[in-house]
Amino acid sequence: MVSYDEILTVHMVARYGSFAMAATRLHKVPSAISYKIRKIEEMLQVSLFERNSKKVTLTPAGRHFIKKSKFILDDIDDLSRETRIVHSGIDPTFKIAVNNILNRKAIVPFVKAFTEQFPTIDLFIETEVYNGTWDILYRRQADLVIGAPHTAPNMEGIICEEMGSVPWDFVVAQDHPLAQCTHPLTTPELRAHTAICVRDTSVETAPQSSWLLEGQKVVYAPDLAIMIRMIQAGIGIAYLPHHKVADLLDQGALIKKPVVEHKTPTTVFVAWRENPNSTALNWVCEFLSKPEIKASWL
Repeated sequence: MVSYDEILTVHMVARYGSFAMAATRLHKVPSAISYKIRKIEEMLQVSLFERNSKKVTLTPAGRHFIKKSKFILDDIDDLSRETRIVHSGIDPTFKIAVNNILNRKAIVPFVKAFTEQFPTIDLFIETEVYNGTWDILYRRQADLVIGAPHTAPNMEGIICEEMGSVPWDFVVAQDHPLAQCTHPLTTPELRAHTAICVRDTSVETAPQSSWLLEGQKVVYAPDLAIMIRMIQAGIGIAYLPHHKVADLLDQGALIKKPVVEHKTPTTVFVAWRENPNSTALNWVCEFLSKPEIKASWL
């Protein structure tokens, strides 16, 4: 039977393409790594690696081994982590994903409160776009997500609490052709102009678009900040969360236009997988359940 340590060794050699590099990462000497790989191959009666003077590469059998054994490593890592959590009652790390349409000003007060409550926990916060928030939770890459949109595509094992709704403004630049229109804009009128969007970050869940008409030309921005600058430059049109553009509308830097089929507010949720042993998760859920805290994100 192949042990966890042996599987890990194969993965490290495959990742770095070198016995020496794998040895450095595993705090071993290269000869020990080479010997261990050879013993694993003898036990399995296959060659996992092609060896040449410059680089070590996987054989077809080696690629199969890596693909199938990754889940074993992940399961053992999860088992170790969860066992430590049960023993200590404190999570070593906590990972959060935040929907990009939320008010980022709410992040700093949250982090301040969290780090004061849990000074020993490493906190990771990532930004996801649209269904990417659900996707990262399904893939167990986050302990909790803030601002997951609409209803979960799959509720199995997921707990949700509604935060409220994010209202949208349809905006154009001052000198955009649509800026002079006084009537509510129709779908054909909108389709004639380039849409600016940020791409959904889903990996395994079906990606969605916050707003894009069929047949409409689109430019994908890397984030909302660049998206706003593109709109100001007259490159295209878009819906944006009201809190993102309120100041620019007051300054006249962007123009809000009425639309016949206006985008409805997006209902967003705090969502997580049930884990009663996680002290940090229980605290975060309670913190985010306060009405004034929910409102600060919207």
